[in-house]
Amino acid sequence: MTKNSVKLPRNGFCKWGFIVGIISVFFSIFLFIPFLGLILSIIGLGKYDPQNESGRWMGITGIILNTLYIFAGMYANGMIG
Repeated sequence: MTKNSVKLPRNGFCKWGFIVGIISVFFSIFLFIPFLGLILSIIGLGKYDPQNESGRWMGITGIILNTLYIFAGMYANGMIG
């Protein structure tokens, strides 16, 4: 069996950071939700092991989404702009 045919498990923190980032689209006004997703994504990328896990793209996308929605929530709450 080649290395490419083995399906590696996804990094759980990266996966949940990405999912919370998608949920933040609807609940960015509650700033704790994107902050939670940002923390999960950062932890996931810190623990990411490319030899044994997949899903790094989820962690990176989670950081981008959650950061975007932190600023959107701050704007919506009148904290910036």
